[in-house]
Amino acid sequence: MYNNQLYFTYDDGIYGLELWTSDGTTAGTHLLKDIWTGTTGGGIPYSSLPRYFTVCNGLLFFQASTPVRAQGLWVSDGTEAGTQMLGNQYSDPFASVSSFIVLNDKIYFEGNAGSGYGMWSSDGTTAGTQLVKSGIIGSPSTSYAIMNSKFYFQSDTNTTGGELWVSDGTDTGTLMVKDVNTVSFSSDPQNFFTDGQKVYF
Repeated sequence: MYNNQLYFTYDDGIYGLELWTSDGTTAGTHLLKDIWTGTTGGGIPYSSLPRYFTVCNGLLFFQASTPVRAQGLWVSDGTEAGTQMLGNQYSDPFASVSSFIVLNDKIYFEGNAGSGYGMWSSDGTTAGTQLVKSGIIGSPSTSYAIMNSKFYFQSDTNTTGGELWVSDGTDTGTLMVKDVNTVSFSSDPQNFFTDGQKVYF
């Protein structure tokens, strides 16, 4: 939900899997934007497949694909004109969770603008969508936890494998907390949650 409206992906047989919105009524349920327009040579409509919907800083963030950029970062203010791609970042949420990480009015995600993967952040503007730390690669997991203005997640390196990491949203503040499994590579931390005083996984 965003601004009392539901935003979702739907294929009506005409536009493919695209961005729709609804206020809960038939009249108020409609296509918001056909992000990837056109059809294939066989007449099948292209699909942008919007997903990972996340509300942050008064905006709706999501991932969608176009001929220019597969799996790019998009933002919307709830209008067709205000639904736009932010730069040229490949965007996946860290740890394969179902939404982007939100901390202090920014989202955080795994991205690659052409020079390798790293942790990116965005405040909903192109200028405010920036690389935070290079070389950070999210690993398959199920969640993350936020405590004391930091988020805890699983990240992967060629040396340690998937281990416990923390970030305060800065380059220097993004680091491995502990190499839990030093014997057989990757402790694979999962199912993060916090009681406000400690993080459990």
